[in-house]
Amino acid sequence: MGSSAAERELSVLRRKLEVGREPLPGERLGTAKGGSRLSPEYESRIADLERQVASAEDRLKHAYEARNALR
Repeated sequence: MGSSAAERELSVLRRKLEVGREPLPGERLGTAKGGSRLSPEYESRIADLERQVASAEDRLKHAYEARNALR
């Protein structure tokens, strides 16, 4: 994957993470004291998005390294 493709992928995934931080219906749970908390499903979904972003950052780093090695 070239650096420009890796940059685009990272940009898309960062945006998905940003938008994904908003809880989906059913991901906010009520507490006994009248408050709310986020569900384990929300935490899992966000962790997955964060892993995807980290992986894309890694791919971009390697793409830059490969590009720079050719110079």
